Amino acid sequence: LELATRALNDSESYVYLAAIQTIAVLADSRPKVILPKLAYMIVTGMVEPTTSSTSTPEQLHPETAIVLKPEQRIKLAESLIFSIRRRASTMEFFPLILEMMVYGGSDRIGSSDMNGDLREGEKKLIAVETHEYFLGETKTDSSGDAGDDAHATSLEEKKMRIHTGGPVFAVEEADMVAAARLNVVSELLAASAPAALSPYCALLVDTVKSCLLLTDRRQLSRSAAALARDLYQAVQQEQVVLEAALSESARIDDSMVRFSTSFVAADEESLFHVVRAVASGKSADRGPMDPATTSRCTEAIEVRRSVKRDGMLDVANAVFGTSQKRGNILNIVERS
Repeated sequence: LELATRALNDSESYVYLAAIQTIAVLADSRPKVILPKLAYMIVTGMVEPTTSSTSTPEQLHPETAIVLKPEQRIKLAESLIFSIRRRASTMEFFPLILEMMVYGGSDRIGSSDMNGDLREGEKKLIAVETHEYFLGETKTDSSGDAGDDAHATSLEEKKMRIHTGGPVFAVEEADMVAAARLNVVSELLAASAPAALSPYCALLVDTVKSCLLLTDRRQLSRSAAALARDLYQAVQQEQVVLEAALSESARIDDSMVRFSTSFVAADEESLFHVVRAVASGKSADRGPMDPATTSRCTEAIEVRRSVKRDGMLDVANAVFGTSQKRGNILNIVERS
């Protein structure tokens, strides 16, 4: 693991890509040893050079640890994502990985402590450079006419640039690490059954809202917007299962909409209002929004519109309302 982690710092792509795959295979083969260490290394940026096979994250000592560069931590997150995608014994460590990705390190992702590190000049430079990257005009030929084909290519290129996220600046490296942690959470969400996430709905909704509202960080905002979209897609997954059960006249119970119910209980409506405000392209506190972030928020709104139109959110609200009434009745009985 240590050798592969060092190789992540290599400038040759074939070397660090091989290292990413090697770490993912290690996580597959020895998940109980590797996965906790991998999560620890991502959130703390440290690796102990002389650990034994039974070492745990609590036994790692900062004074003897190797400090990882931000790009190494980002690539470690990619290795963890590969392992999660293959679903190789990862679900056993789902709570540990999710909580470490959100809470690990010196600051919780989306906390107000993450704000204000960039100087105004840096923010303006980033905004200008990013704007030119996303919306730069097509260069004309010698006759001064770019032509229809060039115009079509320009539109496709702009669309691709928005989806890939655009340039990354050196001052954003720490934000890229935090964004990579959110990407791990998104992958966990995609790889697991939605019901398994129901206990974490409130945490995820709060994290997404905090990243979109409190942090002036475009890298983090992009990943938060993608996570919002994935939350609504999890509702869509439960909708597919519910519709299949209805079509087969199978038994229906509350467990089929467990995630959706927890999502509604976690104040999904407030999340929707935040996502919609960001998708509009402007925020009262932050001015023009990052195009990639607004694009992903728009995708989240489209998924939300679909599940709302098909009545899935209404079903979840009804189940949540019924559960609240049950709880009130039980409280009355207990008091009496």
